[in-house]
Amino acid sequence: MKQELKDYLKCATGNRFTLGGYLAMSLFPLLGVVEYNLTKKFPILSVSLFEFGWISLLLTGCGSGTLKTYREVKEHIQKHGTIDPRFKEKYSEAYCDKIGIKLAAKEVGLEHLI
Repeated sequence: MKQELKDYLKCATGNRFTLGGYLAMSLFPLLGVVEYNLTKKFPILSVSLFEFGWISLLLTGCGSGTLKTYREVKEHIQKHGTIDPRFKEKYSEAYCDKIGIKLAAKEVGLEHLI
């Protein structure tokens, strides 16, 4: 359980869109209060931040794609000791997959293969 949480946090912070989504969702309530108190108008900036946050999290599946690829590549590396080019090509299209590969490779010192 503890390792799963560490892996998820590594992937969520490694994927900039997921991290941005979480930060936006976290900051939106505070920014909304500050914006409303300063302008006494509808807090459009904080609402825009909220929109960015949930859309980023929705599109990245809250980092699930990055985590899935990270785990598969990590298992592949443990089994074979390297990253097979065919395996790397399988995940080279999506941003989330690329981040998962980079994180797994970096963890074991194989980032030069990416």
